[in-house]
Amino acid sequence: MNILVTSIGSFSAPATIESLRKSGRFDTIVGCDIYPSVWHNVSKNFDDVFIAPRVNESEKYFQFIKHVCDQCDINIIVPLTDVEVDFFNDHREYFINNDIVITIGSPFFLNIARNKRILNDFCNKIDGLTPISSYSFGELSIKSKFPLIAKPVNGRSSEGIYFVESLDHLKKDLRNTDYIYQEIIEGKICTVDYVRSSKFNSDFCIPRWEHLRTKNGAGMTVEIFHSQLIDNIVSKIGRDFDINGCVNFEFIINKEKIHLIDINPRFSAGIGFSILSGYNFIESHINCFINENILQRVEFNNIIAEKVMSDVINMQIC
Repeated sequence: MNILVTSIGSFSAPATIESLRKSGRFDTIVGCDIYPSVWHNVSKNFDDVFIAPRVNESEKYFQFIKHVCDQCDINIIVPLTDVEVDFFNDHREYFINNDIVITIGSPFFLNIARNKRILNDFCNKIDGLTPISSYSFGELSIKSKFPLIAKPVNGRSSEGIYFVESLDHLKKDLRNTDYIYQEIIEGKICTVDYVRSSKFNSDFCIPRWEHLRTKNGAGMTVEIFHSQLIDNIVSKIGRDFDINGCVNFEFIINKEKIHLIDINPRFSAGIGFSILSGYNFIESHINCFINENILQRVEFNNIIAEKVMSDVINMQIC
């Protein structure tokens, strides 16, 4: 099999390529990114790397992906970012017709995961979760629980988020048509790497506290731990949404209350932490799309880990 990994500049790319290499099941592994390969040290682990147009240039990107698939005889594509998941969901029919497997969730699941308003409504019915007071623009009033955090309904990676101190503050802001407004919850950030095979109805998860994270929500210092309650919650959501493949849940936990913030329909930035703890989510993710069961559950290790950046010099003679 030949596989294409997109956006290899993503935090999840090193763990992805390392896992794909170790699996030994791929003849060719190619990658693409909007930046030159010499800018990404991870590029050296791919058989070839292509410079891609931006995904928001939809037609250019589509033609580019088709060209790479034809040139490299691609069988499987692994998108690493939300915007690419959206793109491949919109163009799903072409890849199905050309026998190219896109490792993303079903349209039903993605419609929920990529719309914060729909996701919030669904998850208010899940036992174990505490609802977050949420409003559309038309539902806001002086009785709303200000301050609020405003999020684009189809937002990703904390883009476009801002805070609303009062109704008067909101009225001065024109960014309201496609936003959801939620009460601000204080607590600890917990993210959960979760994989499920819809065919075999088997799943597994590893939660972690994110003690330090970037502005866009990438965990830098984390603590992996066990929680049967969180296991039960994500398994329930996985069954209800018929999740297939690896996704990432984001929670805020305050004392005994668990609030769901987001479901990211792709690998988390910290997927490498979970693999380090003892379970290969990347391999299980691929299995979900080639009619194989996920890897067996493991007794994973409780660890505290940090992502360390290193300086690498790639010599290029001009």
